[in-house]
Amino acid sequence: MDSLSNNVEYVIFLTENKTTAVNDLLSNSVSVFPNPTSDKIIVNIDLNNCNYELVDVKGIVITSDNFNYNTEIDLSKNAKEIYFLKLKSQNEIITKKIIIE
Repeated sequence: MDSLSNNVEYVIFLTENKTTAVNDLLSNSVSVFPNPTSDKIIVNIDLNNCNYELVDVKGIVITSDNFNYNTEIDLSKNAKEIYFLKLKSQNEIITKKIIIE
C-alpha cells in the first residue's frame, strides 16, 4: 500500500527515455530487515557502488550515504513513523517502505 492507502503492486520509473518496472529490477536481489524496526535496518543488495536516501512521508530526505553490497542504517534517533528507503545504482532505483515502531 502507498501513503494514500492504495494497493500498489509495483512502481514504474522513467529514466532517460526508458521505462523500468521495479518488479523486473532489483526486487529479488534486495533485502531490508528487520522491518518493522525500532533501531536499525540492514540492507543487502547484489550491487556495489550504491547509495541510499531515507525519505519521510513528506518527501524530506532524512539521511543518505553510499555503500557497497550491504550496510547497516541506524534509525534509533528517528521518529516512529513510515519512511521510504530509496536505493540507487547507476540507472536503477528501488524503493522500500520502512516502518519504525
